[in-house]
Amino acid sequence: MLMMYLFLGNVAEPEKDVGPAGGGSGAAWCSGPRRFRMTDPTQHPANQGTVNGMDANGDTHSQEMDHISLKLFTTQDSVLVPVKEDLSEWITRTIGVEISADNFIDVLDSGVALCTLAKLIETKAQECAREGKLTEPPPTYKLKCNTKAKSGTWFSRDNVTNFLGWCKAYGMTDETMFDSEDLVSHREEKPIVNCVLELARIGWKYGLEPPNLIRMEREIEKQKEEFQPPPFVPKPVEIKEKPVEKPPPKPEKIDLHKEVKRIAHKCKCQEYVNRISEGVYDVFGKRVFIR
Repeated sequence: MLMMYLFLGNVAEPEKDVGPAGGGSGAAWCSGPRRFRMTDPTQHPANQGTVNGMDANGDTHSQEMDHISLKLFTTQDSVLVPVKEDLSEWITRTIGVEISADNFIDVLDSGVALCTLAKLIETKAQECAREGKLTEPPPTYKLKCNTKAKSGTWFSRDNVTNFLGWCKAYGMTDETMFDSEDLVSHREEKPIVNCVLELARIGWKYGLEPPNLIRMEREIEKQKEEFQPPPFVPKPVEIKEKPVEKPPPKPEKIDLHKEVKRIAHKCKCQEYVNRISEGVYDVFGKRVFIR
């Protein structure tokens, strides 16, 4: 079911036209509120260069195009069904309205059920604010709803318009909302389903029990956060400082005369070694320079 929901945003949109402007030929595929229109085959990009929608072999492309349109419709409808089923269970569980995938749009088109859900979420938001669970106060929007509105009436359009205004006040973007005429006139289901899903997300934010799809979304996100590897932290490189070599100690200054006398005494020839001047000695009758 989850895979189908995730695929929901990638399904091709059916054409909204119900007939070529000013008349003309073409085949239409319709099922309930959805309309699929096949344009003139000669105007299709695949048929440029053909005559009356036929190629050189005389084979028409219309059957192939009709098959593609029918396949797109079947694919989109099959993807929406499980999502509508899950949302229907959630709506029934939350506000007690009997709704199913088959009558999903029929129940919502008066706007009463949607406004009831919005008011319940608003009550939950106010409770959270009183308990100090919110960092900022919830939006203030006076949601008016005619609970006796019937499908297709002006009152139902007014209810849906008021509901969409509430959605915008609570942070919904235009991409997650629908046009009021889509719901009242049963034109497009996909944006309506997406909007109800987003409504359930807002309700979950304020403590309302979510549909199974939203619950699975949160569980998957939680698992991703839990199993996310820790950020890579480079290991610090230890830089060893090269020891500074100490210069060799300077030789002690030697008293030259004392050293000469010491050596002469050791040789027992001190009487033959006489100092003449600094560094100049008479050794055995010869003048010697000692440094």
